[in-house]
Amino acid sequence: MALLRQKAYEKTMQFRFLTNAIAGQRQHFEDLLKAAETAEAIEQIEVSYQLNREENE
Repeated sequence: MALLRQKAYEKTMQFRFLTNAIAGQRQHFEDLLKAAETAEAIEQIEVSYQLNREENE
């Protein structure tokens, strides 16, 4: 039972890291979009999500 509890906790922490990382990056892209004043500026926004696995370990 202890092993199962530990595995569930680890999965929860991984999910928490993932959702926080993606939400932060999404907010950054939204901020860039709101700051863009022209269609050309919007086209220059390159959306690419990254995960830095070292932060989770």
